[in-house]
Amino acid sequence: MQPLRPGMADGLGARHCLTWGSRLPCGLTFEAEVIQVRRPWLLRARVRGDLSGLGTWELTPESGGSTRVRHI
Repeated sequence: MQPLRPGMADGLGARHCLTWGSRLPCGLTFEAEVIQVRRPWLLRARVRGDLSGLGTWELTPESGGSTRVRHI
């Protein structure tokens, strides 16, 4: 992950360039911009590049100190 713009204190407006690889002979490179933050339970980003669209992640505390992350 390469930071492109830091955004505000809560992360809103931050932009990052991400590259994902796998065992397959191809990878994905895309830019994600944080467009909504509701700390501590929601993050939404607009994605452009090899992937495009909106991504929403809901975070829920679980027992034992872990966090459940659900991508919508």
